[in-house]
Amino acid sequence: MQIKAAANCELGLIEIDEQHGQLFNLLEELDRAVINGDRWHVVHNVLVKISQWAAVHFAVEESLMRLFRHARLSAHVADHAEMQDRLKQLMIASLKQDVSKEASRYLREWKRRHIEVFDGTLLEQLRDIARRLDLQASGVAAATA
Repeated sequence: MQIKAAANCELGLIEIDEQHGQLFNLLEELDRAVINGDRWHVVHNVLVKISQWAAVHFAVEESLMRLFRHARLSAHVADHAEMQDRLKQLMIASLKQDVSKEASRYLREWKRRHIEVFDGTLLEQLRDIARRLDLQASGVAAATA
């Protein structure tokens, strides 16, 4: 089952929006593992996939923020690092005990808060840049007409 990024977190950048969608799909996979009572190795493998995909996504998103000199870059990057650190702890713990519900709760809450606090400000900045570029393009078109 493919789940697209929620409309409230779409940046309008296909690559980022598709990456968000893939992360959401992996969270759904983790939730299914919790609901199904899957064994520890299934949960561990899903956590590994989330960690790997998040690392790729965070690198792309952070590059974009650096490119556009995002005002909250440091805090945004720190939140990414905090999530990756916690995810590593959960992956290690999953080898010894059932952390499926804890991991699902943490990642759902992290996603909600991260989108609200961090991705929202990035979205505002990117939309503002797009508006300014559109205005500049309109001015160039008018000047050359």
